[in-house]
Amino acid sequence: MHEEIRIPIGLGYIAGRWYGNRNERPILALHGWQDNAGSFALLAPLLSRQVAILAIDLPGHGRSFHNPPGVMYRTMDYIRAVKEVAGHFKWPKVSLLSHSMGTSIAYMFAALYPQLVDVMVNIDIVHCRYHPLEWQIKALAYTTDKYVVEIERKLAKNGKKPPTYKFENLEKLLHEGSGQSIDIEKTKYVLERNIAAVNPGVEDEFYFSRDGAIKYFQEFNTEPGLCIAMAKRMLNIKWLILKAKDSEHINEDSSLTQEVLQILKSNNPVFAYHVVPNAKHHCHLNNADRVADYISPFLAKHRPPEILNVENKL
Repeated sequence: MHEEIRIPIGLGYIAGRWYGNRNERPILALHGWQDNAGSFALLAPLLSRQVAILAIDLPGHGRSFHNPPGVMYRTMDYIRAVKEVAGHFKWPKVSLLSHSMGTSIAYMFAALYPQLVDVMVNIDIVHCRYHPLEWQIKALAYTTDKYVVEIERKLAKNGKKPPTYKFENLEKLLHEGSGQSIDIEKTKYVLERNIAAVNPGVEDEFYFSRDGAIKYFQEFNTEPGLCIAMAKRMLNIKWLILKAKDSEHINEDSSLTQEVLQILKSNNPVFAYHVVPNAKHHCHLNNADRVADYISPFLAKHRPPEILNVENKL
């Protein structure tokens, strides 16, 4: 069972799903790029048997607010959203469950506010990303150009009907668009928060309701020295990292990843790293039972339920 909620923040509201006891301080779940809270739809109910989970849609994603036309999405916007959500509930500590881009956000949030974070559960990413300088230059030019086109498209349509799709075609689009990382029968859990029906209950015709501009967000690239400096700030956090065996998102041969892992292990006495066999990048959605088998014992031991004061609740 879950409850749909809206959390007011500075620019609008963050949509989310609260699983489990509403009187507990929940674990905040952060999804990957172009996903949404629905990517935790199968894992969160399993974990919430022992501790509450709040899965949110990051700005522009799912059912959360869209930036005004002309305002690009940036990594720091997502970090600020996490800070605002935590501030809204007046949580004394923040526990984070994250996947992919969500882990980059969680990593940077914990580095900026190490005194606030008590638990990190990261799925198939270790640290925030770094790309060579030439790649970054090309990416900035590409995303800027594409964003301009996206805004011109939005302004030009002026109430015109957006492109529509049959649900079956959307399932195929997401399956292929994820590099087949999301099993086609599981795509519905993400799609249901990213689309809207043209005529609800009448026709099998849908359009994308999430903000198309998120495709061209400007990522904060942390050069290796900064990434390592961030790792050194995170102390005494109870940490679990899961790598999907059939995914390349965690490069275990990378010298940067190896150094970050070593720092995290040294500075955080409760630290665990596991490889999930026969699993792709979206293992938390495709293989929720198996992923829960790693996370549930960790949370049972290191993150017992914590009852909130009345003034901390929504």
